[in-house]
Amino acid sequence: MPETVLERIERADVQHQGLYGGEIGVFGTVAAVCTDPSLPINSALGFGRDLSNLSAVEAFYEVRHLPSRVIVYAHGQALDPLHERGYRLTLQLNVYLCLLPRASRPSPGPPPSGVQVRPAQPLEFAEVSTLGFGASSRAILERTSQRPNTALYLAEQNGQPIGAGALSVFGDVALFFSTATVPVFRSVGAQTALLARRLDDAQAAHATLATVMTTAGSPSERNVRRAGFELAGSRLSFERRPSSLPAGSSEREQ
Repeated sequence: MPETVLERIERADVQHQGLYGGEIGVFGTVAAVCTDPSLPINSALGFGRDLSNLSAVEAFYEVRHLPSRVIVYAHGQALDPLHERGYRLTLQLNVYLCLLPRASRPSPGPPPSGVQVRPAQPLEFAEVSTLGFGASSRAILERTSQRPNTALYLAEQNGQPIGAGALSVFGDVALFFSTATVPVFRSVGAQTALLARRLDDAQAAHATLATVMTTAGSPSERNVRRAGFELAGSRLSFERRPSSLPAGSSEREQ
């Protein structure tokens, strides 16, 4: 069966999660990532249409005293095995894609007035994106800023940092992520400018599609739609708590 666009995105996401470092358990096409327990990126993904590796993933996290968190792309497969094993849905993101080269997609429009985007240094990326996401996100954003194969960006208005974002390219798939706007500068066009710059850079890196994930109904979703992205499917996060994890303990997913 030919690989679908959503399967291409899922395969790139597996590589993307692996860049955070730590231990990686490989079970067929599935990669189970285990980093610092305090970071919200301990999860297994790459299941495709086959959930038969759940037992191996659960054992991997059980011995590390972590919840078994799995990420499933909505390929139309039955999710009954997850429900039967006690998993609960913790997060649903809409997956958007934009085909490249530029001629094949709508223009995101002119850059917002006074907003410019430039490459960011790791420290300034972490500082500005933390202002957008909140102080509790500092650790994961610092980890993001130190990843290999990750381009960091800063949006500025009249020299004032107002937003940040990141880009990684895996083969011909470009992932846009960790996009944040400083709260007092929301609605001035930071995200639109960051999207436009990363679309240009993704095309220059020979990507044939770009993808970004958003919460349904959010301002971010409206922005990516206006930039020419189209809905490709859903990315679902499920979690099952091991018996060894005390009640009330959990990780926050970003």
